[in-house]
Amino acid sequence: MAAAAAARADVYAATKAGERLAEQHCVVCHATGSAKEAPRHDRTPSLRELAPAIEADRERYRLFLTNPHREMT
Repeated sequence: MAAAAAARADVYAATKAGERLAEQHCVVCHATGSAKEAPRHDRTPSLRELAPAIEADRERYRLFLTNPHREMT
C-alpha cells in the first residue's frame, strides 16, 4: 500500500510540475485550460487536443519538446 501511495504522489508531483511548465512556456501560443478555451492563434492546437498524441508516443514528444520548432519559445 505504501508503494501505491508513493506512486500516486510521484504522479501528482510530475503533473503539477508539468502544469507549471505549461503555464510558464506554453500559454503564449497554446490554450491549456478547459475545452471551451479559445486557441491563442488560429493554427495552434490546444494542449488538450495534443494530449492523445502525446500519450500515444511519449518519447517522440519528449524529444520534440527538448528541441522545439523555431516558433516555440
